[in-house]
Amino acid sequence: MPPNIVIPVVIFLCLAGIQVQGYGTFGLITVFGFALFGYFLKKFYFSFVTFLVAFIVTPMLEMNLRQSIILSGGEISILLERPIALVFVIITALMVLHLGWSSYRRNAIRRASS
Repeated sequence: MPPNIVIPVVIFLCLAGIQVQGYGTFGLITVFGFALFGYFLKKFYFSFVTFLVAFIVTPMLEMNLRQSIILSGGEISILLERPIALVFVIITALMVLHLGWSSYRRNAIRRASS
């Protein structure tokens, strides 16, 4: 089906669902806030899949991190004492730096060619 038919129907059903659930104005403002957030993510070329994976994985990561810190008696340094955990921390830091740098370069090239 063409997007010009599907998108208005989906928007209508979302807004109707909010009203049926009884969330009223707060629900509408929340939906429009997330729509605006999604618009800016799309405008600045953020990956939807990456956002979705992070949205699903982050609560589990947070819970396991909290459990580790509680079991260690509040010592955060325990995360750097184990070789495997240290490797994951280093790889994560390198990937974040690499993604930031490549995004910066891509945007600089895009601006220079415009």
